[in-house]
Amino acid sequence: MSLELSNSMKTFYLAKEPGKGVLSDLFKLSGDVTVVDCLNAYGDYYRKKGYNCISKDEYSNLKTMPNKTYNSIGNPPYQALKKEGKKGKGGNNSLYIQFIKQAIKLSKGGGVVSLITPPAAIIKNTEFKKPSRILKNMIESGSLDLIDLTVDKHFNVGTPICRWQFTDGKPQGKVKVIFPNCTEYYDIEDLYYLPPTSTKIERNLYKKIINNADGDALIVVRGQKNQDCTMERFGYPKVQIGGSGVLGFEQKFYDFMSSKIGLWLLDYVRRHDQMIYHNAISGIKIPKGGFNLTKEELELIQNGNWINFSRVKSI
Repeated sequence: MSLELSNSMKTFYLAKEPGKGVLSDLFKLSGDVTVVDCLNAYGDYYRKKGYNCISKDEYSNLKTMPNKTYNSIGNPPYQALKKEGKKGKGGNNSLYIQFIKQAIKLSKGGGVVSLITPPAAIIKNTEFKKPSRILKNMIESGSLDLIDLTVDKHFNVGTPICRWQFTDGKPQGKVKVIFPNCTEYYDIEDLYYLPPTSTKIERNLYKKIINNADGDALIVVRGQKNQDCTMERFGYPKVQIGGSGVLGFEQKFYDFMSSKIGLWLLDYVRRHDQMIYHNAISGIKIPKGGFNLTKEELELIQNGNWINFSRVKSI
């Protein structure tokens, strides 16, 4: 992890197992560094190595103090265990979100937060054209400077992983986003939703769709019976007339939702965790004559394998 930090500020390094990457990072750090034993299991090891070390509970209970600013960097645990000892899919056991909130809180006064986490907490909105709660907090208190979507290749944990950097008190400017095949700079509003995997053509197409001002607004509701049309909320989309899907919408939108471009849109918005959030697509306006696609966009939509109804049936 390459990062310039002020030696005048205390730096917390959020660590799990003391692997080669962790020890390499710690060796490169200078100044006042304290290791946070995020698993509450390796504190003695880090202390024997000569590092100051606190538990994750001590870190979580730290309070902001006048004239005290802290940097937080590292790779915290992603999920907490449920009571029955199993890891789940939902946000309730997303332990990394707790670390993000505390790190941002402790950065007051110009501190830097640079963590390796799933990107969903930051660039997966659940309301149309609104940032996630974590990103909203960042925008209000500082600047999201960087999102690196290439670090995922170093991990095999069953969920997308990224590295990001936030600076407290800094005016928000363009955000540097590193993709596997290019680096681009984005306005923060264009990062309210960004999937962990995408092409430039897809990103431009999504922007075109959500910024379209022509046509009727799609309204999707959850959990109401007797809807004209339905689709599944989790997993592979199942767009149908009637049915028992969890999400419902008016029949006038059925042709669009079940078309290749509609199924591509559902594929695009569920790439973080397979979830389709009804409020994230409610508000999209569907033009009566369809979207005006470029040649490249049309080829993408026509040649893609967009799933509908099951894992094996596609159009």
